[in-house]
Amino acid sequence: MYLGGRLRWYRALAAGGAMASTELAEATGSHERYASEWLEHQAVAGYVTVGRADAAATERRYTLPPAHADELTDDDSDPGPLRPPGRLRRGRSARPSRTGSSASTA
Repeated sequence: MYLGGRLRWYRALAAGGAMASTELAEATGSHERYASEWLEHQAVAGYVTVGRADAAATERRYTLPPAHADELTDDDSDPGPLRPPGRLRRGRSARPSRTGSSASTA
């Protein structure tokens, strides 16, 4: 969930409708591999829906349901059941997911 907010993936899905991982990565300037993995995890968790789960990974189209979009894209709302507490959203780098570079362990 942290990356979805930090990299604006939730906002892009809310604004763009059904998107493939390649489209989400392009729209947000992030790395497709991480966008794809994130979308798969979000689908398994039930945060996004998949149009054709049997399609090739880069051809699957994901949608953020409106009820989830309201909760996951509104920074001014009270944290609801879909949003982690603020302390869980701070202090982690989103750079590897944006660029595809590996995270530093130091």
